[in-house]
Amino acid sequence: MNYRRGRRRKRLWFIPVILVVLALAAYQFAGPLFGHAHIGDCAVTRNSEVNYMSVTDTQKIIADAIGSSKKISRASISCTYEPWTKTESQSLEESGLTLRAEGMRARVKNVFGKIPYGGYEPGGVSTGHIPGSAHYEGRAIDYFFRPIDNPQKKEAGWRLAHWAVAHAGELMINTVIYDDKIWTRQSSWLGWRDYEHPSGATDNPILRHLDHVHIDVD
Repeated sequence: MNYRRGRRRKRLWFIPVILVVLALAAYQFAGPLFGHAHIGDCAVTRNSEVNYMSVTDTQKIIADAIGSSKKISRASISCTYEPWTKTESQSLEESGLTLRAEGMRARVKNVFGKIPYGGYEPGGVSTGHIPGSAHYEGRAIDYFFRPIDNPQKKEAGWRLAHWAVAHAGELMINTVIYDDKIWTRQSSWLGWRDYEHPSGATDNPILRHLDHVHIDVD
């Protein structure tokens, strides 16, 4: 009798595996029901309700808001993307940025006009940022929106932050940080998350990115 039970157990080992596979498939295809946007989509939160839209539709919402008084709420738009691989040279241009970062800078200027920015310099930077920062590799730009207690500046900062997320796939953007929030391509399905500086909790507005939008590319 014990021998037969042992054989049954061996034949049933694959059942948990099948259940896990089915659960993952259900999560992928029924994701929006559980608060997860399908890869390549954007989630727009309005009045605590999450509406799933295509990236193109979300870009239109942001584009409309850029040229009007329409408000975009704090961390209300998030997009998810499939992983991508580095295919472009990481050598620095004359400006101190990589070619991809230069392309991102040009697009931001074309859409938003002149915004004070920094975080790089000809020849590259070697100080002023956390260890391992994308700034040291010429892959990051900081866009400044000061003073931090100006509602119009704060609104403008969030317009840029949401625009960057909606165009992350096109511009190969890895990270957007602003106003105590962070969005990353690697964990894009989690949406915007609370940001804490690697050194720990702080009241420093610069370290909390209250006065600037950090954008880095792959």
